[in-house]
Amino acid sequence: MKYQEDWNSLGTHGIPEWLRDAKFGIYTHWGVHSVPAKGPNGTWHPNLMYIPGGSLKPDLEDITSTEYHEKNYGKLEEFGYKDYIPLFTAEYFDADEWAEVFESAGAKFAGPVAEHHDGFTMWDSKVNKWNAANMGPKRDIVREVTDAVRKRGMKTVAAMHHAEQWFFYNHSTKYDTADPAFEGLYGKAHNVDEDPFNSLLVNWHKQDFPDKDFHEQWINKLYEVVDNYEPDLMFFDIGMVYIQEEYRKRYLSYYYNKEKEWNKKVVASYKFGELVAGSAIVDLEQARMSKSMPTPWLTDTTIDDGMGWCYINGCGYRSPGDLLHYLIDTVSKNGQMLLSVNPLPNGKIEDEAKAVLKEMGKWLAKNGEAIYGTRPWTIYGEGPDTKPVYGNAAASVEYGQKTYTNKDFRFTTKCSCLYAICMGKPDDKVQLKVADNSFGRVLIYPNEIESIRILGTDKHLNFKHTKEGVFIDVDVELESDYAYVFKIERKSPF
Repeated sequence: MKYQEDWNSLGTHGIPEWLRDAKFGIYTHWGVHSVPAKGPNGTWHPNLMYIPGGSLKPDLEDITSTEYHEKNYGKLEEFGYKDYIPLFTAEYFDADEWAEVFESAGAKFAGPVAEHHDGFTMWDSKVNKWNAANMGPKRDIVREVTDAVRKRGMKTVAAMHHAEQWFFYNHSTKYDTADPAFEGLYGKAHNVDEDPFNSLLVNWHKQDFPDKDFHEQWINKLYEVVDNYEPDLMFFDIGMVYIQEEYRKRYLSYYYNKEKEWNKKVVASYKFGELVAGSAIVDLEQARMSKSMPTPWLTDTTIDDGMGWCYINGCGYRSPGDLLHYLIDTVSKNGQMLLSVNPLPNGKIEDEAKAVLKEMGKWLAKNGEAIYGTRPWTIYGEGPDTKPVYGNAAASVEYGQKTYTNKDFRFTTKCSCLYAICMGKPDDKVQLKVADNSFGRVLIYPNEIESIRILGTDKHLNFKHTKEGVFIDVDVELESDYAYVFKIERKSPF
């Protein structure tokens, strides 16, 4: 079918099965903003450096972005954000190595942030001369990463954050941001010498709306990415809420109508209702649903513990167990996870980050049967962390990291199998209620289970099934691991 530029038509698109099967993807926050590597705000350093005293996380900073910049690079009046570009040389960037790391982590789709809020385009663009093929690395980063990922059989991602450029910079005549010569990078100086704090994230609502020229540039950049790189998933940040609705519909119909030409299904993401239900997949930044949802959803989170969305000097990394638990919980609730991996300015992925990804890949190589290609069960889980949901109560959004124990279980299904994933090393004896706490109804009949074993082992476990649940004797030797999967094979109860 041909998609029209209206929500009735676009709302019929749905979520491709490949994304529902893939579950886990990786994208990279890497660009000019990686050069200063200023924490904890990361990708917001270009914004904050032009706002003396400005900060998004003041309690975590001992020096502001302006102070950091002037201490390390000189006065803003003499050295602006554009002057970081020659320092972004990417001398060790190797797209094939990146793709190998992503594949070994168990990711099934991957790709780069093609343009962030800063206005610097990471592909060979005819729309914006401020791009990585013209300056800095002088390489088409999007092309190299896309080709390397696709060569390994993974689906591709292109993340677009460029709608935020309109209000990202403080266009003060004191700085280079108001100079028309640099408009392609900094955007049109439409808020010259206004209160610079209007440029902060918390004050976006005070900004004037983007003009027609900005909208045309916004959509023309998208056309370039669509036509030249054919991404399977186009990921959007929150700035799309400021793009006029007609442009959003025009872009989405253009992208989806490429499916027939490309002979594949594609999908876009959105965050705050910029696209309608059914037309794309909703994304929760650093958050998850509190229950299983009837429609698929996406969460994006980051591998580092600073949450700066790019490499930050001295950052630490989250543990493999934390990230795997995040993934397992997400999948049990009909979600998919997109993980940000943030290379150094020179293009290397830190060894510590690689080690985390390698551990995730080892677990998924053994237990991926319970993740890839699965669908949610009647209930998403049970245990101390599980919240009973009564009737058709709406899910809430859960933020932050959580600590699970071996008393917490998450469920997924595939064909006739039920997978009960223990968020830790199980005790010698395990009880699964496998019941809906909302109504006390039993979800598996006592004579329905054919066998139970733990993935990675061959032994069928002894079990007893009563009205109180399934009692399992875990009489196998288990090493310590992040999570264990009980594979419950079922038969017809009659």
